[in-house]
Amino acid sequence: NDIIFLCGSSGDGKSEILTQYSQKHKATHEFHLDATHSFNPNQTAINALDERFSQFKGNEKPLVVGINIGMLGNYAEEGAEQHDDIKASIKAFLENKTDDIPTNHIFLDFEQYPKFTLGHEVSTSDFAAKFLARLTEPTLDNPFYALYDSEVQKLGHSKLTANYALLGLESVQKNIISLLLKARLIKDQFLT
Repeated sequence: NDIIFLCGSSGDGKSEILTQYSQKHKATHEFHLDATHSFNPNQTAINALDERFSQFKGNEKPLVVGINIGMLGNYAEEGAEQHDDIKASIKAFLENKTDDIPTNHIFLDFEQYPKFTLGHEVSTSDFAAKFLARLTEPTLDNPFYALYDSEVQKLGHSKLTANYALLGLESVQKNIISLLLKARLIKDQFLT
């Protein structure tokens, strides 16, 4: 019986992904969408995980858990003794000891796919660059570009179409990525 941990940091999209998949696969998998919270006011997040893992052990379905790295560490230290096997896997994952993780405990780590790459001279975000390039790709197969093209042909340029055209410029995209990085570093805002 597998446990799949989808782990990373706050705001990285784990819950959104799990929400979509939980609807499609609820017949074959169990889901714990957000291990940071308990939805029972008399229960901590650690208690909620203990309960979920107990249910899992009496069940035949694989369990998929969305969890922040910090909560993984908390659970490894504070989880119930009856789940020492799971706690040991979590500790092995956090300590990068992949050989000590059983094959039925799978960790998919969003932290391995950083949103920003910091360099000595330049910083970038492959994620944001690819997103902006795809959003503004000048082909009629791109629904955003197709709508832009249709509006320009029908009505000429408006503020909205001019902004979209500007967004398609590589220099503008680089400046947006730079501003997103500054927002992340200075204001502690996440790119989601």
